[in-house]
Amino acid sequence: MIKRFFTALSLTCILAMSAEAQEPVKAIGQEEFMKEIFNYRSDTVQPVRPTLVDFWAPWCAPCLRLSPIIDSLAVKYKGQVDFRKLNIDENKELARDLGINSIPLVVLFPNDGRPMRGMMGVQPAEFIDQSIKEYLLPKSTSE
Repeated sequence: MIKRFFTALSLTCILAMSAEAQEPVKAIGQEEFMKEIFNYRSDTVQPVRPTLVDFWAPWCAPCLRLSPIIDSLAVKYKGQVDFRKLNIDENKELARDLGINSIPLVVLFPNDGRPMRGMMGVQPAEFIDQSIKEYLLPKSTSE
């Protein structure tokens, strides 16, 4: 009985670590955001690949409804667009500095010098998908 319990516990831990390693949307903090995506102090957009950032908080019900939509799009665009999520409760300074007063907030960061573009609230998957195609991907990739 005890042996089966520990075997099941080990399997659960392995599965959880495996799922975590394959998570389609990477959680980031202020330092990584400023270094890899947008340094708002120097007004520099610098992602290597086009990037979608989901600003959220764990207590936000609309954010939790949006999360599976973002996850599915991250799987669809794997290798073409980077998907990140930033918890504003854990990054209050960044949220304050950027003036984020309402969540969920999804921001598209192109990597070709164009300005970023945002979407407030829970948007349908089709709308976010179309925005990614039109704003983040080159025309030849999205057709």
